[in-house]
Amino acid sequence: MHPSKRITGSYGSSLNGKTVVLGLTGSVACVQSFELCRELMRLGAKVKVAMSDAAQEFVSPMTMEFASGEKVVNKVSGAVEHVALLGREGTADLLLIAPCTANSIGKIAHGFADSVVSLFALTALGSGKPVAVVPAMEEDMYHRQPLVHENIVKLKSVGVEFIEPRREEGKAKIAETQDVVLAVERMLSPKPLAGKRVLITSGATLEAVDPVRVLTTRASGQTGRALAREACRLGASVTLVHSGEAVPGAKNVRVESGEEMREAVMRVLGEGCDVFVSAAAVSDFKVKARPEKMKSGQAVELKLEPAPKIVEEARKRFPSVFVVGFKAETHLEAGELERVGLEFLGRHRLGLVIANDVGRHPMGGTRNEVLLLSRARQPVWVEGRKDFLAQKIVERLCEELKRA
Repeated sequence: MHPSKRITGSYGSSLNGKTVVLGLTGSVACVQSFELCRELMRLGAKVKVAMSDAAQEFVSPMTMEFASGEKVVNKVSGAVEHVALLGREGTADLLLIAPCTANSIGKIAHGFADSVVSLFALTALGSGKPVAVVPAMEEDMYHRQPLVHENIVKLKSVGVEFIEPRREEGKAKIAETQDVVLAVERMLSPKPLAGKRVLITSGATLEAVDPVRVLTTRASGQTGRALAREACRLGASVTLVHSGEAVPGAKNVRVESGEEMREAVMRVLGEGCDVFVSAAAVSDFKVKARPEKMKSGQAVELKLEPAPKIVEEARKRFPSVFVVGFKAETHLEAGELERVGLEFLGRHRLGLVIANDVGRHPMGGTRNEVLLLSRARQPVWVEGRKDFLAQKIVERLCEELKRA
């Protein structure tokens, strides 16, 4: 095994058994392709790299061979690589062109096969293999040039998936690596949540004490964001209510306080939802904020009041929604944590509860150990990275939705 392949599957298994052909065209954004290749491999994919002559001006074939652990295709040989990989019986599952220049988009749209990458694209389109394009060019070229726009529309009409660029510094820069990876996962994954509208809350909330200070929790939002990505990957239409980093593929609703989160949740549920995943660590208390900054060096008494319980209100107002609740406790024996989680499940008529001990696994870490509880199945312990936990939680959610 090539040493570079030792990372395969190190982050997850969502692309296990999949072969992605990564096409590079002549843009300086080729420098991002190395890490994109590695991230796809970390999720289990085998990556075969194809490079146009222009792409080799920016990144060498040797570099991409090291990245992928596979021989790079920079010219077609007697092995007819385009057919072997992307023909009707080809071994590849997807052609991903990242970066893709305006020149290459035009060539593919008009059927020119004068580079390795455009030949690969035309072969894939002819055989019905999925093709995804990640554009990189000047912003005016992508958004305003009428002929380029015409070519993009033409390719979209024959099924080419465009992963939209970032607008930054006057350029339509290649999408962030994590956005591209999520789009690939979504294209190559089964879609058990297709047609489902999923609402997820994530992270901590902030309750103002004065203009400077807040009450909050230690939640980082990693689990909620991982759940949102996983639900997107499996075909759901996802709304994420939080104050953290945006999750590509989801509708991100920004909030700060618990009350803002409650209002956002009720609004989204009122618009229609199938699933509500309450993963946020909402502050259990609030305080009447003072209009002026409290003086330092003085003793201060704060009167804490209980904050509204979002899960409880959601359950009462929207009884048909499948609700997933999270229950965090400290320093409980496994049996006691299970008992508390099942009581929480029954009291609020939840479909699924994720219980964990934040005394043993403090909030904010990259790993956790959780207990999955529902009425119909035996409790299951899951331990690992939070993206792995998200996969297992959403997998269980899909099972429970089928049963429901």
